[in-house]
Amino acid sequence: MNNPVTLALTEAWGCYSEEIDEPYEIRVSLPKAFPPVEGYPVIYVLDGNAYFQFVRDAIRLQSKNALKTFVEAAIVVGIGHPGEDEEVSKRRFYDFTAPAEAYHYSERLKRLNVEREYGGALKFLTFLETRLKPEIERRYRVDERKQALFGHSLSGLFTLFTLFTKPTTFQTYLAISPSIWWNDYELLLYN
Repeated sequence: MNNPVTLALTEAWGCYSEEIDEPYEIRVSLPKAFPPVEGYPVIYVLDGNAYFQFVRDAIRLQSKNALKTFVEAAIVVGIGHPGEDEEVSKRRFYDFTAPAEAYHYSERLKRLNVEREYGGALKFLTFLETRLKPEIERRYRVDERKQALFGHSLSGLFTLFTLFTKPTTFQTYLAISPSIWWNDYELLLYN
């Protein structure tokens, strides 16, 4: 029995990046209550295909007891790559890695022997800053002073890259198990 699942108070739409010439799947979870005067905090979740529902559910659960957890009701925005696993993997490596003169591959990546493009992090960051964030602010009542970026693994690397190169883009950075090993630990040069 295959029945589609609908998440309450959740919207989904596409957003095209002219910088990268690719579409993204956007999922937005809205709190139940009316927004505060200053607007809702926003959590932007990279790898939205994998982590959107997890973060959405954690925020909903923890914000029920905000006095104890210090977690406010928030808009959760999942940014996903359309396509099958291999296509998503290729796009992740492009979007979440910084431009470099040369790339040094770990033994694990060498064994995979997969052709990929790298170095699109600046373009992806421009997409977030100039296209997605303004669209979220246009559609929803948000608190521009309370915006967070969440990333895990390779998107955690991008989260740190953003923190080190354009720290005022978001007020909070959540990098879970970031791939700092990427390109022979080049991220350490930014800090």
